[in-house]
Amino acid sequence: MPNDTTTGAQGATAQRPSELADFDFAIGDWTYTTTLLRRPNGEPAWDEPAAPAGRWSFRHVLDGWVVQDEFIQPLGDGAVVRGATLRAFDAQSGSWRVRGVVAETPGWDEFEARRVEDTLVMTGCSSLTAARSGGGTLQRVTFYDFKPDSWIRRSEESLDGGKTWNEGVVFSYATRVETE
Repeated sequence: MPNDTTTGAQGATAQRPSELADFDFAIGDWTYTTTLLRRPNGEPAWDEPAAPAGRWSFRHVLDGWVVQDEFIQPLGDGAVVRGATLRAFDAQSGSWRVRGVVAETPGWDEFEARRVEDTLVMTGCSSLTAARSGGGTLQRVTFYDFKPDSWIRRSEESLDGGKTWNEGVVFSYATRVETE
C-alpha cells in the first residue's frame, strides 16, 4: 500500500507508516512447494518437495494495517493441513505482531516480524513445532528473494532459546497463481 494518510475513529488523520508495505510482496494467490533439508535434530533429510504443492492466499484488511493469509497444504498421505494468520502492524514498536492458527492443532502461533535489510524475519513459537517437539522450540521464519511472481520462505528452529539455529530446516518456494 502507498504511504498516504488514513482517517482515524474520531476524524484525526495519521501518517501511514512505510512499514505497512512490508508484506506487499505476498499479496495475492500463490502455489508453494515445501522442501525439508534437515530434520529438527540436524540429521539430513530429503531435498525433494516434502508434500504436493499447497495454496496460499494473502490480502490486506483493515485499511492495510493487517495482512491476512490462509493456506491449504495437502500431505503425501492424503491428509490436508489448513491454517490462517493475521499480521498486524504495531506502529509503536515498528514491528508486526503475527498470530496464526492451524486447524486441528492446539494452540496459536505467535511471532514478531521485522524487515531486516532485504528480508522479512519472523521469530516466535509455532503450534506445529511445539506439538512435534514437546515445546521449548523457538522458530525463525525468513521471507526473501522477493520477485513479482515468486519468493522464498525459510524456517529454522532453535532448541536453546535462539542462541543457535538449525538453519535451513524447511524451505517453501512460492509462485504466483496467474489470473485469467
